[in-house]
Amino acid sequence: AIWLGMRGGPGPDFRGNPAADVIEHIQAEEEYLSADGTIPWVQLSGLFRVLGADVDPNLGAVSFAGRCVIGDREGIHLVLPGKRGAVTALFMPGKEMDEEMKISGAGLAGTLVPAGFGLLAVVGVPGEPLEPIVRRLRAMVRWDEAK
Repeated sequence: AIWLGMRGGPGPDFRGNPAADVIEHIQAEEEYLSADGTIPWVQLSGLFRVLGADVDPNLGAVSFAGRCVIGDREGIHLVLPGKRGAVTALFMPGKEMDEEMKISGAGLAGTLVPAGFGLLAVVGVPGEPLEPIVRRLRAMVRWDEAK
């Protein structure tokens, strides 16, 4: 089923271990990892526009897209197909970190990277080639610096 939704409720607040908080967030919403189908670009574009971003129509397949509370702010949660399984991308506007951080736990591995808008987490199963996905997401999602 194609899902485009808004998650309510608090998420982790990144008090000390953002990598663990990202894993916890993914585990709390693990049902989205099995979403199938493809979110239409027009819906995906509208979702990002609400938070001040534009999405290139060539982003590629997305099986889940939703706004949700990530930490203490609203962000965007995507699930994309990877080579070895589903890949989660969490866009966290307004969050800050000085350098890239590796993420692992609960059968997941990924990276948390600083980006102009805040933080981007990209997480999949261990061994998933994530760097091309990180590059694609950073290139195809452009944030309005004024928002």
